[in-house]
Parts: sequence; C-alpha cells; structure tokens
Amino acid sequence: MTQMGIHLTDLLIAFYGPVASLHAFTADRSLGWETGDVVTMQLQFKVGMTATLQAILHTPHFIRTHVFGSDMWVEIRNSTHPDTPDGTATMERYRSIEDSETQVFDWTDSVTANLEAFGSAIRGDAPYPYSDFELLHNIEVLDAIILSAETGQAVQL
Repeated sequence: MTQMGIHLTDLLIAFYGPVASLHAFTADRSLGWETGDVVTMQLQFKVGMTATLQAILHTPHFIRTHVFGSDMWVEIRNSTHPDTPDGTATMERYRSIEDSETQVFDWTDSVTANLEAFGSAIRGDAPYPYSDFELLHNIEVLDAIILSAETGQAVQL
C-alpha cells in the first residue's frame, strides 16, 4: 500500500472527499513478504460513492482508474509506472457507441512534478495541490487499511 496504493487513495479522496468506512484484504501470492504483495479494498465515502482499489506489487506496472456515472464512464490507463519515461496514458470517455472519445497523453514526470509542487508550497510560492485535510485523512485511511487487513473486519473512520 505504501509503495503505490497510497497514491490511489490520494486520488480517490481528492475525487470524493472523506472515507466513511473501508474493508481491506491482503495476500501473499508470490513474493513471500510478511505484509503480502496484494492489497484489495472496498471504500465507502461519506457522500455515498464507493470505490474498489487493488495494488499488486509483483506484476508489470499498470495503473487504471475507471469512474462510472449514471450517464457515462471514463477510464484512464497508464502503460507504465509514473516514474518510467516514454510511457503514455490513455483516457477513454464513453456515453454511447455514437458518443465516445479516446485521447492519448504523452508521459510526464509526475513524481518530480509532485516534489517540485511540495518545494513550492514549503517556500510559500504556491499552494500544494492537496489540502492539509486530504493529506492527514489519507494517513487515517492508510491506518484503517492496516487495521482492517490485520483484523479482517471493516473499519469505520
């Protein structure tokens, strides 16, 4: 969770706000790590949205976000890890067969961009893209994921 998954909960909190409850499961499929190499969770947000998140550490890098609404869906796929040059991201928007669109975005160094944004915020040059609440809440979510995975129970935040 701390290597890649925590960035996904950052994104979900930015999309939907505070998490109300979650249930997490871990598994050791191939690496033999005490903490496992797979984490899967269901999240319920205070505004009513739900999300499923999974992070797998022993596969080729792949990141996918798929958001479903009542009138359309949008999917974004990254072909590589965010710090790997030369990858692309593809966004597909689908309302119907007659109303869909696909865009391909060139790789950008999002890891360095995040560090630069953090440095700018420390210097007072610009606000950091995530609020203090979002940053602290994401740590609360991480703690709840750990507790849920250890106990096998859903956790209320």
